[in-house]
Amino acid sequence: MKKNIKRLRIILLILIFSLIVTHNFLYPHYTIDTMEMVNNGYKQYTQSKFFQDGRICSGILLYLIQGVDIDYAIIGLYIIGIIIMCLTVMYLYGAIKKLKSPKNKIEDVIIILISYITIFNFMYVDNLQFIEFPVIATSILLYIVGANNLYNRNKNYIIKAVICVLIATFCYQGNIGVFISYYLVLQVINNKNYNKADRRRNCFQALIVLCSAITLNLIFIAIYTKGNMTSRLSLNIIQSIKTIFLNLYSIIFESIGLFPKYIQIIFIFFILGIIYYSKVEKKKTILMKIIVIIFISIITSLIICLTVPYSTYRLYGRIFFTIGAMIGYIYIFLWSSNLINVKIQFSKLLLGVLIIYFVVQTISIISYCYYYRKGQLIDKRIMEEINIQIKDYEETSGITITKFAYIAKEPYMFIINHQDKNPICKKSSNLKMTINSAFFKLWLKKDIEQIVMEDEIYDMYFKYEENNLENNQKVIFDKDIMYLVTY
Repeated sequence: MKKNIKRLRIILLILIFSLIVTHNFLYPHYTIDTMEMVNNGYKQYTQSKFFQDGRICSGILLYLIQGVDIDYAIIGLYIIGIIIMCLTVMYLYGAIKKLKSPKNKIEDVIIILISYITIFNFMYVDNLQFIEFPVIATSILLYIVGANNLYNRNKNYIIKAVICVLIATFCYQGNIGVFISYYLVLQVINNKNYNKADRRRNCFQALIVLCSAITLNLIFIAIYTKGNMTSRLSLNIIQSIKTIFLNLYSIIFESIGLFPKYIQIIFIFFILGIIYYSKVEKKKTILMKIIVIIFISIITSLIICLTVPYSTYRLYGRIFFTIGAMIGYIYIFLWSSNLINVKIQFSKLLLGVLIIYFVVQTISIISYCYYYRKGQLIDKRIMEEINIQIKDYEETSGITITKFAYIAKEPYMFIINHQDKNPICKKSSNLKMTINSAFFKLWLKKDIEQIVMEDEIYDMYFKYEENNLENNQKVIFDKDIMYLVTY
């Protein structure tokens, strides 16, 4: 009973802290995917995106929230996603304690910190913006549970691992690297002292579990798409490898703009340096194992990229979760290897690095959330300015606007995410989009039909005034139609 109360208190503290750090998502926030979903309808979006991707759980979630107000759904699902994230931190906390039990409250806090930076890392934050965030969070939890069951070899461990990994794959297969990386990190730790034969057998079992889940997922996609799998799955491995190679510097050294440049690499060098200059036994073995963990974290993320079609390739944080978890993985190894001890001098240095990293990552996440919200507010302000013009026209003319036509000229576009102005970490692939009817539905709660602007209309009202526009936009009203051009 006391243990359950203690765990509940820890979960509540983690939840409150996480909600404070990410409070800028406790408002309605709209991604490009949300815009498309509202524009095309829940059913069509579910069929053309989630089911076609083999992400059945996300599709079911959309079906369940069809009758719910979109703003309430976004905020409610975000909170549920954060709760699931906290449960994942707690599960990992329990798993790490089994690798090596803490001796006092300070060591207990250390394990919580390690668990938190591993799960809620700077790549994970990319998931917060999506309406299906709870499903993505569930996939990470289940992949970790599956890997842990497989490693500990408890009763019916293979069946449990298959079920967890299979459900996780149908939630979001982009996180499958979590299962691979965490399981391999546990094999590197090897606190159960498996011999080489056992470890080969364990890896073979993990491969069977993994292949079973992937195969069933691909079979579903093949059946659902009637064999047309290339639109959402890359079959051109060579082109994908070239794409990864071209983006490798941004992925590893710049953290794809979700973390300050080179900071993660600097922290890793600090850790390696502290161990190298310490008097710890088996120093070379420890350093080699850390390098292996780094290699595992990078490779498992890059393997996922091989499945991303070249034409839709972007640097998404959710794909590179294991790179964000890298330092967390290293500290799980250090803890289980008895290298984190507050009474030993070099361990104090490692603990200091852990605390500083936690602080830096928290600041980075706060910054990301703030600038994401700022981008959303810019979109809202622009839509409110357009709405004022619509109201003025409707009051003076007595005509209600029911249709609009829109053309956007670079560089003026709607922002969605304002990370290009973030002084701490700049997202290199800042997402922008042009206005559609979903903007009116979401920001102004107006149902206005979008139509195509004919060339003669553009030539008549906009073509010869491109250099004389105020606020980089011009609005023309004609009967029940609004014509809008932004530059």
